[in-house]
Amino acid sequence: MKNSDYFKSDKIITMGDSITAGYDGYETLDAGYPTWLARYLNAKVDNAAYNGAFLCDAGDMSTPGDLGTTVNDTNFAKYNVATIAYGTNDYGHTDSTLDQIKVTLDTNIKKMKAENKNLIIYGILPLTRYDNNQNSDDVTGQGGYTMNELRSAEAEVYQANDVPYLNWQDVDPNLITDANHIDRFNDGRLHPAAKTYQLMARDIAKFMISNFPQDQIKKTTSTKKTTKSTTKTTATKKTTATKATSNY
Repeated sequence: MKNSDYFKSDKIITMGDSITAGYDGYETLDAGYPTWLARYLNAKVDNAAYNGAFLCDAGDMSTPGDLGTTVNDTNFAKYNVATIAYGTNDYGHTDSTLDQIKVTLDTNIKKMKAENKNLIIYGILPLTRYDNNQNSDDVTGQGGYTMNELRSAEAEVYQANDVPYLNWQDVDPNLITDANHIDRFNDGRLHPAAKTYQLMARDIAKFMISNFPQDQIKKTTSTKKTTKSTTKTTATKKTTATKATSNY
């Protein structure tokens, strides 16, 4: 992949819920999108995602992979890059408000940056859900907001913190649609099939490359040497000297 060397040998941590964990609705796959990211970017990826994880504190439903817990448990000084992908479980299973989501996301991004000022962070907005075979974009969830409103709230926080964020509707609007969600989601509702995870990784890798900070691009310099070699050919009563320059 063009310019994937930006991330060569970097250490990346991916944080999120079951979609980042690689769950397909029935089992957690060995090759979710973080696995493919490692291949596409030639980097080491630690996947800290957890099935059922939340962005906000979910009380009794909280998991070890929730955003706040993961940030507190991670030494970000060890990483070059981090991705954040939460929100669908908050939308579907909690009464966390948009204000709570924004405050929690903002607080944790600031913690990450304070721990490693050179850490490159990318946000990934939630995919559209199809609970009861219904597109969730404009459907009000348990917390009183639609999926589109959740995306807008997260985007606002990422933008305020100078964090590039991937919106699937912009980057790959045909990834999940009303026409293909039964095939692209292994459970027809929310969790991608194996092939879809690979497609997601391709999109995420391209997005990360195109939004890589210019001041952190690794500079590789190569010095080209031109060698002059002189060959002398001696003939009767005549000597010629030929200079040959090798260009490469």
